[in-house]
Amino acid sequence: MPRLSVVLVAYREQGFLRPCLDSVLGQSGDDLEVVVVDDASPDHSAEVLAEVAAADPRVRVHRLETRHGPDRARAEGLALATGEYVWFVDAADLLPEGALHAVTARLDADRPAVLVVDHLVREVDGAHRPVPAPADGSTGVVWDKVVRAEHARAHPNWADRTEGLARLGRPAYVRRALPAAVRRRSGSQDARPPVRAAERKPAPVLTPRLLARKARGKARRLARQLRAPRKAVRQAKEPPLRAYYRLQLRRPLQQDLVVYAAYWYTNYSCNPRAIYEKARELAPWLEGVWVVNPDKVDVVPDGVRYVVAGTHDYYRVMARAAYLVNNVNFPNDIVKRPGQVHLQTHHGTPVKTMGLDLVDAPYGRKRMNFQRLMRRVARWDYSVSQNGFTTIQWERAYPGVYESLETGYPRNDVLANATPAEVARIREGLGIRPEQTAVLYTPTHREYHQGYVPQLDPERLADKLGPDYVLLMRTHYFYDAATTGVAGSGRVLDVAAHPRIEDLYLAADLLVTDYSSVMFDYAVLDRPIVIYAPDWEEYRTLRGTYVDLMATPPGAVATTEAELAEVLVTRRAWDDESTAYRQAFRARFCSLEDGRASERVVRRLWPAPPGGNA
Repeated sequence: MPRLSVVLVAYREQGFLRPCLDSVLGQSGDDLEVVVVDDASPDHSAEVLAEVAAADPRVRVHRLETRHGPDRARAEGLALATGEYVWFVDAADLLPEGALHAVTARLDADRPAVLVVDHLVREVDGAHRPVPAPADGSTGVVWDKVVRAEHARAHPNWADRTEGLARLGRPAYVRRALPAAVRRRSGSQDARPPVRAAERKPAPVLTPRLLARKARGKARRLARQLRAPRKAVRQAKEPPLRAYYRLQLRRPLQQDLVVYAAYWYTNYSCNPRAIYEKARELAPWLEGVWVVNPDKVDVVPDGVRYVVAGTHDYYRVMARAAYLVNNVNFPNDIVKRPGQVHLQTHHGTPVKTMGLDLVDAPYGRKRMNFQRLMRRVARWDYSVSQNGFTTIQWERAYPGVYESLETGYPRNDVLANATPAEVARIREGLGIRPEQTAVLYTPTHREYHQGYVPQLDPERLADKLGPDYVLLMRTHYFYDAATTGVAGSGRVLDVAAHPRIEDLYLAADLLVTDYSSVMFDYAVLDRPIVIYAPDWEEYRTLRGTYVDLMATPPGAVATTEAELAEVLVTRRAWDDESTAYRQAFRARFCSLEDGRASERVVRRLWPAPPGGNA
């Protein structure tokens, strides 16, 4: 019999399962078992739990065929637990280092029927707020109590009992705070911190003092009415565009209007472009409009309607469109109206940590307002994902009430459907000779550097490769040629300004990248990928990563410029070992990339015209 059984119910919180279980299993001590009840969760929870259980014999998983709800599912877990004590933990919780030791030490010392623990609420910005348990332990929840198993089975309502309680000093337990809407979606009603007695408001009693307050309230309302003309004057001074936007927000939504945007209004590209073009084919009743900045009007092809950001037309379509599609977030001042549908397409599968996970990154907390981020995420209705791995990361890093659309990335349809003739045409347009090996190099952005810091010398690498190779240099979109100093020559082509990166994928025979998400897209082509990682430990430490590219790379790995040249010249990037790595990588991340991702998204959002049939 183990001393302690940790019981966890899993339902629609797939993004939080592994961090929670890691925080439990990572603590020393074999006198522990973890019982996870999968409450028929309709996501990737079963896969995550199977991986965890396979790696640690202390974990047992029991899957229910139909959903029982949190209380009945916990009862199932209690019946399966074999420990002397039981601790019910929620999937969104974390146990800090040393928590299990502190709990078992107190259990050994006091032998209580119920041990009540304090906890910390973790805010979205990473700050911790202590919440001490009431002295009598009457919190009305189960997750802050460690209970003798026989006591729990004998007293079904033990969570509300006050007898036999002992208190453990803070902080023994950490809870991750999430917006209430996320907790409601997960079905966990007991996840919010308890309201202490001093914070509870008593029922109002009619007293002379209360009557006086009501009289003062009437006087204040009368004063506000008398000040109404002054309020009208202030509103008249409001900038005209903002006043126009407020007016448009009161007008009806246009149900067939869709607004598209990409990369902060700078491009006509990526997943929004693929969805827009497929919608023109499958949902022709829709009116699609793109938003671009004034200096980016030339990126919009002929025949594509657009509005310029900051104009009257811009505010009108943003207020009236029934659908908003973007691969980043719209500005903070954009209002999400009731009835509007916001599709967040994203623009890559994440190697590096994102969203709320950045609160633990040394450079993340400095550069992001996490409260504003959560307000932007609250506008999402749908979130597009390339694969199951990405879905899990997005749902944890960007917790919200949206629906994940695990469809593959629409922008990769052109890769899956490309013909040899299209590839030849693109290569010819770039000036690549048929016999040349085209290497596409795409370094990622390092926000902890003050500016662009090159990781290799492209001209020197091209000299080592020789005339049979051509190097396509595609720096991160945060930088331009003036910043990077890439001049370009016969064997080094600066393609940073090329309007469509998918064309560059098709033109290249091989991809060299460091930690950029482009590797997940390029893998669709089943062509060699080389990871050039001269600063892997620095990047992993300062930014944080979700994928260990040294352990599970998509191909050969080089850590110096000389080694990179050797991998290319000797054709090691094409050998059997590199191919095996690539096949495993593709199986994990590219299984949905069949050329129909755009269609799946369009048919999910617009199966039929408003008020009509498909």
